[in-house]
Amino acid sequence: MARLAARSLRLQQPTLLHLPASGGDRLYLCSVLLPLLLWQGPVVILAAPPLRDRLLHREIPLLQSHFNLAKSLLIADQLPRPDFQGVWLTDLDRWRSHQADYPHWPLAVMAAEDFEAQLITAASAVITPQDWEVLRCCQPAAQGQLQDWQARLTFQLFQRPINPTGTYRLEAADLEPLQIWLRSQLDLPAAWQTWLQVPVPAVEVAQLDRATGQFQLWRQPLAIAELAAPLWRDRPLLLAAEACDAAGQAPAWIRRLGLPDPVSAQFGSDRHAPGLRLFLPRQAVLPNTPHFQQALLHELRLLLLWLGNQSVVLIVDDRPLQQQVASALAAEWGSRVQVGATAKLADNSIHLCSMSTWLGLQSQRPTPTAIAIASLPFASAEQPLTAARIEFYKQQRWDWFREFLLPDALMQLQQAIAPLRKNSGLLAIYDGRLQRRSYGQAFLEAIAPSEHLRQLSFENQANPWLAPEDSSL
Repeated sequence: MARLAARSLRLQQPTLLHLPASGGDRLYLCSVLLPLLLWQGPVVILAAPPLRDRLLHREIPLLQSHFNLAKSLLIADQLPRPDFQGVWLTDLDRWRSHQADYPHWPLAVMAAEDFEAQLITAASAVITPQDWEVLRCCQPAAQGQLQDWQARLTFQLFQRPINPTGTYRLEAADLEPLQIWLRSQLDLPAAWQTWLQVPVPAVEVAQLDRATGQFQLWRQPLAIAELAAPLWRDRPLLLAAEACDAAGQAPAWIRRLGLPDPVSAQFGSDRHAPGLRLFLPRQAVLPNTPHFQQALLHELRLLLLWLGNQSVVLIVDDRPLQQQVASALAAEWGSRVQVGATAKLADNSIHLCSMSTWLGLQSQRPTPTAIAIASLPFASAEQPLTAARIEFYKQQRWDWFREFLLPDALMQLQQAIAPLRKNSGLLAIYDGRLQRRSYGQAFLEAIAPSEHLRQLSFENQANPWLAPEDSSL
């Protein structure tokens, strides 16, 4: 991997390193960093704050000490001089603002699988209730008009049906008078200037707090490729991404990010590492049927009884279903059941959370004995932001399922189950689509290597694992 990274810098070729999901370990970092530290010239490394701290305080000092390297280092809040020859360790926001000042500098992106979400967030705008107050103070002549617009939006949102997230997509007509007025003003507060600068096409979403009657406005761009393309134009490019090539889905990911055609290299997982154990119920129910909740609770009870006093993570993305499952399980297992991101986990905890919560916490929590997933982690088309992206891809005549929903779901699944590979843990998936839909095979390939289990047997509790499924079945 280090030789390939050095070759990318020397030949100035864009290179994408496909890496297996590591569950937060990221053991590849030293291999990618070493050529960057040895490079005779300036280098830019993009990394999110948690990973940037790890590079700054652990990986880079380790390599500099071991190889006796003296390459200078700048962190995110510093701007390098034109004659700088060291490593600039920075973030996406600062790089977007200053990338034109450093032409042809080699760029390395760590944890590139998260780069699309970071780019969307960086290019988005949020308007809070406090921003409305600031705007009224800055534009005293328009106070009454601004109050009318805010009140009208509040009334329209309260007319919408209640949903678990309180998030609603706004139509262009809902904000058109406000946006026309904003564009006619010269001295706007920073938040409103950012709102107008979000590139089109964009989607506007409101998040309503019905208890207080207040709302936040979100505006996010949809054409991510056009935003990202200038970031790596005319410069050597090295990207290290985990779990982005499941079932050959990397081309879709590359297209969405507007990447130049890169040299791709696939690095597999450790061949000597034990595979995880996979349990799929024989009569798995589809998640959009009325019997799914009852079937899921039945299967989860069997799993928890079989695991005994061992730790398990239960991933349920549907919020009402998560609450119902939490209530039912807490009635039987009491304080062992912990819900959400702030849960205090013990060695025998039953941690119930969403997929996004688990992905954010897995590197900070001990490896569970088992992970149970209620449904495949497809982004819900009922969410306004997801629905808007699907609509945009349809307009572009893209295969929105194969180029958006499926690659993202495969990536999230691989990242979620990566900790289980450390101890040959148990993975249970209760979504009937895994066995009844054609794309289920793509998920099974992403989970591999794995050993299929027939059933949860209580006959031999001395053996903590089940007999593998007969290959003839």
